[in-house]
Amino acid sequence: MKVKQMVIAAVFLWLLAIAGISNANAAQLTVLTPNKLVLITANKCATASLATTVSGTPSSGGTVYPAVLLSNIPVACQGLLTELWVHGAGGTVLASATATPAAATQVFATGNYTAANVTSVVVRVNGWVFPTTWTAPPPPGGNGLTCKAVNNGGNTTNAACTVTITGVSHWISYPGAWGVGTPYEHVYLSFEVTTNQNRWEVTFDFSDTTTFPGSGFTPTYVGDGYNVIKAPTYSCSSLPTFVAWKGAGNVSGQNNGNIFWTNHPTTTNGTVQLCP
Repeated sequence: MKVKQMVIAAVFLWLLAIAGISNANAAQLTVLTPNKLVLITANKCATASLATTVSGTPSSGGTVYPAVLLSNIPVACQGLLTELWVHGAGGTVLASATATPAAATQVFATGNYTAANVTSVVVRVNGWVFPTTWTAPPPPGGNGLTCKAVNNGGNTTNAACTVTITGVSHWISYPGAWGVGTPYEHVYLSFEVTTNQNRWEVTFDFSDTTTFPGSGFTPTYVGDGYNVIKAPTYSCSSLPTFVAWKGAGNVSGQNNGNIFWTNHPTTTNGTVQLCP
């Protein structure tokens, strides 16, 4: 009888091998005993959706990144082997990496990839594939507009943060008759911040004409059009650099803002004074 069981077991294992049976989603271990086949499957650590975005210092004019930041990693999934693939059009793998996250965020050193070519990021934790979201960086430009995520305690973090210009108006005026004298500059800008934190810090370099066409001057007035306050440690003596915080505080959402700056001595454009 024992010989018969061994023969049956050998035939079964051979059939499994030629069939190529596998489980793409579950980590499992097949155990064969003299009397029965036992399939042991590791449970999925969580059902959360994971967030991904670029990480590291970009090259090639701000288009190529060396790493991916994975966020929203549940506590139950931390400490588990995590695999990440960056995909482009047609499912092409642009880059990949593995890591064992020890916190809610983890940087994956994938090697260089072009951010504009990314269509999706696939993440597998302990053998299970998780749903993900991909946040593309803003189009490359100057360094005049950057952001940092701020936690509820008021401290900047390494969490992903991107800021995108959604609208900008630039106009000039003259001290007297049109075209006579040195013109005054006026800029009104709308922006949107994307981060998984409730608060953010955005730094403006008003002298950067690449980021802000038509600017390139040191303003004498900076005003809040919507949802902008001065960062707690900022001093207006640092102009033309200005550091803003989200006016709505720890409120979730409300991540858009409007800001106005000018070198006109009296114009405020209906905004609330931030500087001087």
